[in-house]
Amino acid sequence: MKTFYKSDITGLVYETEEECLAAEEKFKAEQKEKEKRLARIKKEREQRESERSRRAKEIETALEEFKEFQKTCSKELQDKWNIYLELRNKFIKDYGEYHTTYRISTNPLTIFSELINHFFR
Repeated sequence: MKTFYKSDITGLVYETEEECLAAEEKFKAEQKEKEKRLARIKKEREQRESERSRRAKEIETALEEFKEFQKTCSKELQDKWNIYLELRNKFIKDYGEYHTTYRISTNPLTIFSELINHFFR
């Protein structure tokens, strides 16, 4: 009767004890390599997620800074616009009309349109 060796680690049957031990060592080495690879992949994924989170936070911070700046600018723009309107309306009241010439090269109509759109949205 022939003797066989079953490995609890690999779950396979071998003809000699040396084959069984060698297969178990090979299996353990492969498992360690898999664990190292999985740990490396996990670490890389965590680094990517951390980088993504950091960059998303930068974007959010930049947006908040922009919003604060926009509030300041909007207030200043509104103040300047109100001064212009007040002076223009006084002029019209005193002289009946006010005429402005726009040069196409500077395209003030676009600027004016943007201002109107900004304040009357």
